Amino acid sequence: MRGADLRFASLRNADLRDANLIGADLSDADLRSANLSGAKLSGADLRDGDLRGADLSGANLSGADLRGANLRDADLSGANLRADNLSGADLSGAKGVILGPQRSDGYSFLLSKQGRFWRVVAGCRNMSVTEYRKHTMIYKGPGATDKRRETRAILDYLMAAKKARGIK
Repeated sequence: MRGADLRFASLRNADLRDANLIGADLSDADLRSANLSGAKLSGADLRDGDLRGADLSGANLSGADLRGANLRDADLSGANLRADNLSGADLSGAKGVILGPQRSDGYSFLLSKQGRFWRVVAGCRNMSVTEYRKHTMIYKGPGATDKRRETRAILDYLMAAKKARGIK
């Protein structure tokens, strides 16, 4: 189904485990409670899709467009995704991901459970919190101190949100 045109498709409760949906157009599709675990969705268009309760664990969502998607109560544990393709997405109750604030330069951050570990995902970066704190030291030029301070505040927010949810 690579590159398939599935706009507005009704795929509620569909078993699409490990499906090859690379580049597929699933915009506005009804994927409520669908099993998409391990699916290859890189480059897929999922804009405004209804993925409430969907299992996307281990799915490859790199380059997928999830803007405006309803991911309420979805399982995103171990999914390969980027923070910049989730603008306007509803992640309420989603498992395996905590969406963080956007930095003043437009960079979006999230905390993603990948295997046993939680990682910071921001743009193309995917690092542990400790690694990301160290990464902020490379910021150079005018405004670097403010950018570093803002980034560290976002990392603190993500860790506090994780703790507030009772996640270790």
